[in-house]
Amino acid sequence: MTTHAAIYVRISSDPEGLRAGVDRQAHECRELCERRGWEVVRTYEDNDASAYSGRRRPGYEQLLADVQSGAVGVVVAWASDRLYREMRDLEGFIEVVDRAGAAVATVAGGDLDLTTSEGRLSARIHGAVARQESERKAERLRSWAADRARQGLRHGGARPFGYDVEGKGNLRSHPVEGPLVAEAATDVLLGEPVRTIAGRWNAAGITTVRGRPWGVNSLKRVLTSPRIAGLREHQPRASHEPKGTDLRRLGELTEAAWEPLVTRATWEAVRAVILDSKTPRGAPARVSLLAGLATCGVCGSLLKTGRRPNGARTYVCAGVAGISRRGEGHVARIAEPLEALVIENLPEGPWRLDGRPQAPDLVKLEELGAEASRQRLRLGRIAEAYEAGDYSLSEYRSRKADADSRLRAAEKSIAELRPRTLAIDADEAWAQMTFDRRRALLAELFDEVRVMPTVQGRKGFDRRAVELYTKGGDRLIVF
Repeated sequence: MTTHAAIYVRISSDPEGLRAGVDRQAHECRELCERRGWEVVRTYEDNDASAYSGRRRPGYEQLLADVQSGAVGVVVAWASDRLYREMRDLEGFIEVVDRAGAAVATVAGGDLDLTTSEGRLSARIHGAVARQESERKAERLRSWAADRARQGLRHGGARPFGYDVEGKGNLRSHPVEGPLVAEAATDVLLGEPVRTIAGRWNAAGITTVRGRPWGVNSLKRVLTSPRIAGLREHQPRASHEPKGTDLRRLGELTEAAWEPLVTRATWEAVRAVILDSKTPRGAPARVSLLAGLATCGVCGSLLKTGRRPNGARTYVCAGVAGISRRGEGHVARIAEPLEALVIENLPEGPWRLDGRPQAPDLVKLEELGAEASRQRLRLGRIAEAYEAGDYSLSEYRSRKADADSRLRAAEKSIAELRPRTLAIDADEAWAQMTFDRRRALLAELFDEVRVMPTVQGRKGFDRRAVELYTKGGDRLIVF
């Protein structure tokens, strides 16, 4: 009668996905099955999964289910600690194997007889030893990691985007990726969404170090990492804590042995902008044509985009959620006619924006980006304090006006320093431009699209309640 064998392979860490460990285990397990005359019905695998971490092991769980169903007569692993290192895992494994009457064989340790009390005792002893070995190894690794962190040396793992690995694991700026990271950081300070940058990289064929397309979260991790500022982060964790993905949580920072891609001031400003984002994870981009240009004619705040219950896109004063319910006439407009009006009143072409006339003053840009981030955070705190009753209406208005004024001044200075990267030929029609090129053109031509309250009694879209101001500060006559 043929004995059906199931091979289980596992390796604790394979961050680069090389699979050398699991493939080697599977090969030696198959050789054992051939010598014993067993037919291998399936190989179960958990690559880059520690049995000690407490994380789920889908391959192992499926193996137990198949043993329990009677589809497997013998379980084969390279060693017993590939199957279990936690005593609770061992007890569950003994129960399943004993009920099914399955055998257990290993390449390194021979057969495990879990049908007798002596065999189970031996397995438990080996399990306790394996547990102690894991704990001691973890202690050594934590000590080693802390020591390398104090020296500013790299921890290891896959090559980080923006850097090449040289010598004994040290880093140097990648000739292509390094400048890309620095440029992306500047773009974030200039107000470009991370989603847009990721899309541009994907369109250009720029991938992650693993050859995958960029997403918002993967690019955020690069731009908020202390590594790009030449800083070494060490985040001590208790043995039971999982590796966190919270971008707000920073460990201990020391000066790194590698060169920075951006200055610390730039990194801190970029980090503040990204972490201040209110866009929920996985939400679609909400960038509209006049975002950053359309303002409220009552309070001067930027208009935010939204949608009405019928699906119509709108531009709404940020104050509508706060002060307008107390009687102030803040503005809201349907997006399509407002955008159409701006397009109809574009200054006469041809439009030509020729490359970068000169390198921007990055030091000044960093200072302005940090100031803009501070004022955005300040506006949020002012609104929260007002809602909590800490400020009177007059105090709220005064503090908000001051923060708005400082923010607008910083944003205006940033716009003046912005490196021009858009080139639009004279014969390129508006209809042929991409969305990003249209936005860039409007930002170059207009300083403000001011939306005033409508006059009572006027129906429909009131064109006369919109004021257009060019970069030179001139007001256009709206037709």
